[in-house]
Amino acid sequence: MKKAFVLLAAALSAGVLAGCNSAPKDWKEEEKKLMTDNLGGNVLPYYYVEGYVVTDEYLEEYGCISVEALQGKKEDVLAYEKLLVAKEYTCDVKVGDDLDMPYFGSYYKTFADDFVLMVQVYVGKGTKETGKFVIDAYYYQEMQDYSEYDLDSWAKCAASTKSYFEAYNSVAPVLPEALETSATTFDMMDYRYMYYAYYGEDIGFPVGLLYLNGAKEAELDGVIAAFVAKGYVKKTTSEGAEYYEYGSSQFFTEFEYEPAEEGFPEAISILIY
Repeated sequence: MKKAFVLLAAALSAGVLAGCNSAPKDWKEEEKKLMTDNLGGNVLPYYYVEGYVVTDEYLEEYGCISVEALQGKKEDVLAYEKLLVAKEYTCDVKVGDDLDMPYFGSYYKTFADDFVLMVQVYVGKGTKETGKFVIDAYYYQEMQDYSEYDLDSWAKCAASTKSYFEAYNSVAPVLPEALETSATTFDMMDYRYMYYAYYGEDIGFPVGLLYLNGAKEAELDGVIAAFVAKGYVKKTTSEGAEYYEYGSSQFFTEFEYEPAEEGFPEAISILIY
């Protein structure tokens, strides 16, 4: 009888301890809904760090759903990386590969219509072994680069610009049919894509950066005049910077002469957004 009592007590004790230390096995239903509503119907692999919260606090500014815990460690980052690999996410940045952020990892899945679910996991802002633990998840459509370089005429550059804006279902800017310039080649740079590639953030609307390669500084006023003749109106910001507006804020345009440097010819640049 005494032996049975001891065994029963031990079993109860083990059960109580297990109950105190057991972590949840899955996200709460409201957490799953927050993910599915904002991540293309997807739910992130579950991982428990004490005190975590799932939040859309950064959704409007950065476009992500986040899981945050005040205190985590590099082992948590490595464990979550292992979960992502097991769920067949593709590696973008393996934990430890970025020398500036050795406690940061980035993985993704690609879906139909070029939509991507990007998951970034890090601790201590990616630079420290311990600290705030974060999982950031972004669901977005992969951006294409519509840039075209070394076009041999302004007409081709204008046509490229028109096609670029229309690719995003935007009204194309009204451009002069001809420009008086000594430029030998023309570039239509997809500034939206360039910004995304450099900063990892989408500015949300098409921006064309046109280069008149070889154009002289003395030609800048004539280029601007050609745009003014099409209805662009000179404006000044509160800080004193000049820009040109078309169609009641439909388009904004900035012009600049850029001297030759580091292998690039002198040019006149035209920023249209």
